[in-house]
Amino acid sequence: MRSGRYLRLIRTRAALYFPPGNRLTLLRTLKDLVADDRRKIIWISSESGSGKSTVAHALADELRGEGRLAGTFFFSRKYIKRSTFDHVLHTLAYQLGLHHPRAKEIIIKAISDDPALLSSEKSRNDLIEKLIIEPLRQLAVIWKGEVGMSIILDALDEGTSSGLHYIDPFVSLLAHLIRDASLPIYNLIISSRLRDRP
Repeated sequence: MRSGRYLRLIRTRAALYFPPGNRLTLLRTLKDLVADDRRKIIWISSESGSGKSTVAHALADELRGEGRLAGTFFFSRKYIKRSTFDHVLHTLAYQLGLHHPRAKEIIIKAISDDPALLSSEKSRNDLIEKLIIEPLRQLAVIWKGEVGMSIILDALDEGTSSGLHYIDPFVSLLAHLIRDASLPIYNLIISSRLRDRP
């Protein structure tokens, strides 16, 4: 569009570019996208310093208040544990465990049965299955499909563990959460600098 902002819906993926200074408009647009029942990836991209993280935090606060936030991860090169992809799944598992005691029990049992889930020995596929998908299946039963949840990953371009070439496989791994209709994850909301979106 001439305004410099565009919104494309391609199957289950929405891509949103916004120029700096349009944070409130972006937040309203994101809330509308999240309210839509269709499962999708929503990718926010713009220049560095344009306010993506501010909007991601505001959206996380609103979704948390509505009981629709499954988890968040805010990447940052300034902090080692927030600068690698290795900590994302463990962080999301921890947050899922806070949603309901049953999810917490499943995560604790998985780790006690296989402590390697906390190390780098396990594949990310094993981690997502045991620490994310299994608890989500239980939460889906508990919630009875009443609520579509969202996961927010902010500043994905600041994940440095394997360089930018790792972004696409990592997002593909997480996209399974919205493709599986038995899981209560409806939206995967990601922000990154414009040039880093695959």
